[in-house]
Amino acid sequence: MGTPLIVGIAIGGLILLILLVFVFQFLSLWVQAWLSGAPVSLFSLIGMRFRKVRPDVIVLSRIKAVKAGIQITTDMLETHYLAGGRVPQVINAMIAANRAKIELP
Repeated sequence: MGTPLIVGIAIGGLILLILLVFVFQFLSLWVQAWLSGAPVSLFSLIGMRFRKVRPDVIVLSRIKAVKAGIQITTDMLETHYLAGGRVPQVINAMIAANRAKIELP
């Protein structure tokens, strides 16, 4: 085995390790959302990180909304987050309004 082959294998292994750590970072949130009946794609979670959106806030808010019977997309929650909105508080208000039978557009 030559030195370039060993260096290539080492660099490839390092890149693979970095990718695995990056994916495992989101795997628990992805599984939690999937098991809760509020699925979010793994690529969407990775995209949230690049857009400077906290994936845990979006996923947990979506799970809470879906469990309360409110169908809302992750894109809607992300948009609100990026606009400076307080996503968990808005979801709590939407759930309260839904329980009080107040129709929201």
